Amino acid sequence: MSEAVLYQSVLQKLGQLSPQKLVELDAFLAFLVQKQNKGIGSIANGTAPLDQYFGAWEDWDDDEFQSFLKHTTEVRNDLFFMREVDL
Repeated sequence: MSEAVLYQSVLQKLGQLSPQKLVELDAFLAFLVQKQNKGIGSIANGTAPLDQYFGAWEDWDDDEFQSFLKHTTEVRNDLFFMREVDL
């Protein structure tokens, strides 16, 4: 799809949105622009360069990393598995 056709397609879809949805779209577009300006991920191909995250925990000692993993598991369990569901 050429840039001109893609641009027209996006504008047509924008014209179909209600004003309430434009607020959400504006927030999403602001997020994409901020992400692009920070250089996190590639907006053009939709992929984030994973090598940015390689070695993120390299400087942590084993105990600190294990504590992080334990905390992450506990938070995940609290948020998703231990909540009450009213049916």
